[in-house]
Amino acid sequence: MTGLDTVDLGTSVRSETDEAQTQLAAILQGLGTLNAEQVERVRQWQFRNGGAFSDAAVSLGMVSRADIATALGHSRRRLIRPVETDTTAYPEDPVGDPCGDDPRVQIDDAHRNLGQLLIEMGKLSAEQVDAVLQRQRLGDSSFGDAAVSMGVVSRGDIMTALARQYRYPILRRGADNAAISRELVVGHDPFGPAAEAIRSIRTVIVQQALDKGIRSFVIAAPRRGTGCSFLAGNLAMALAQMAVDTLLVDADMRTPRLSQMFGLSGRVPGLSEILRYQETAPSHIIRDVVPFLSLLPAGACPPNPQELLSSVEFVTLTAGLEKQFGAVIYDVSPGIEFADSSIVASRVGAAIVVARRRKTRFDGVSMLVDRLRNMNCVLLGTVLNNF
Repeated sequence: MTGLDTVDLGTSVRSETDEAQTQLAAILQGLGTLNAEQVERVRQWQFRNGGAFSDAAVSLGMVSRADIATALGHSRRRLIRPVETDTTAYPEDPVGDPCGDDPRVQIDDAHRNLGQLLIEMGKLSAEQVDAVLQRQRLGDSSFGDAAVSMGVVSRGDIMTALARQYRYPILRRGADNAAISRELVVGHDPFGPAAEAIRSIRTVIVQQALDKGIRSFVIAAPRRGTGCSFLAGNLAMALAQMAVDTLLVDADMRTPRLSQMFGLSGRVPGLSEILRYQETAPSHIIRDVVPFLSLLPAGACPPNPQELLSSVEFVTLTAGLEKQFGAVIYDVSPGIEFADSSIVASRVGAAIVVARRRKTRFDGVSMLVDRLRNMNCVLLGTVLNNF
């Protein structure tokens, strides 16, 4: 067993209505994840065995849970804020929203737009794009597969262009992202095994929390060194990649890490200043550290974090943030060493517990879970970290 393994977090997608299944199939086609023949095969398997369309597609090995989560993200408009078109950064899209009323139409135009992006990136010439389109038609393959098979671009080039085409935040190597920690694997290595594991957890969180109206939750661990901040940062970025307007709150006012993880230098004011001086939260929220992801740093480390987190101001703050964002994730101090995490969890109302394989003791996890439940906190599940 490797990577991030979920315990208590189920992995099956709940039963979908006929309309929802039809929409999901159409979106998967529009994204190029499934073709019409594959959709028909999934429906036949579903008819014979029962269950949801998404479960059938995953069982047949045609899609991953991350693919399903991405498709669901496009249909979950109540959690998604409108995307402003940046005509200077992205070429004009003749299709508009590729997941609009009928994402199956004009797919070739969408592929041509991918070619325009590759031209802008300096990876292809106009003549090469025309050659790839011709190969695509002859071989009945995707634009990306045709271009890679011809050797004119790499798979990484295609993934980067697709990320831009679908406004999918990733972190490309360069001066702008040099200070951002390599721990943020869903941004730096979005198609690697660690990022895939994070997306699997994201899928379950969407189903078991966001879809049920639970928009705020704590990432808690018994002791230090379990990867609590690692999971909080990556899960927040993974939700942002679904276009869910996400806020990451560093509520660890003892040894905060999230500001450093996202490349913020120096002492950045944040949560402690809001609670000490009763300031308004928007003044310290750093908007769009990546698209759809905002950060509220911990601020200066105070001598009385428990008292600040127990205050009426913090209760008011958590309620207000939940109204402003589609998802709010809180990173907290170790739960066995300090009472901070239990206090935050009781205010927020839900939590995920993180343990590290071969390091975290079972009795520590059990003690933390009991504490959280005694605070009337909903336990969304536990995650075993091996990264």
